Amino acid sequence: MNARECPELVVELASRNMDLDDGMVLVLNGEYFHGSECVHRLALLASGSNTFNTINKWIFERKRVAAVLYPILRAGRNLSLRILGIRKIQL
Repeated sequence: MNARECPELVVELASRNMDLDDGMVLVLNGEYFHGSECVHRLALLASGSNTFNTINKWIFERKRVAAVLYPILRAGRNLSLRILGIRKIQL
């Protein structure tokens, strides 16, 4: 979902101390996963259906690797958004 189009979701996640500017969120079976834990869980769910998925799964299925790499990837995302002139998500 695009959080910029779902302000009610942004408010709900903020009430759970999950800032979408600091990380993405996965809701799976009623559980909420944020940031590197989200990426780790997505990797565990991923199939090896193509090269990208295989590489992504191989990297992020390890919790520690996800925890180290996620902040770097998030910083790249934030830099890209800043260059493109896209503002942070507003409550």
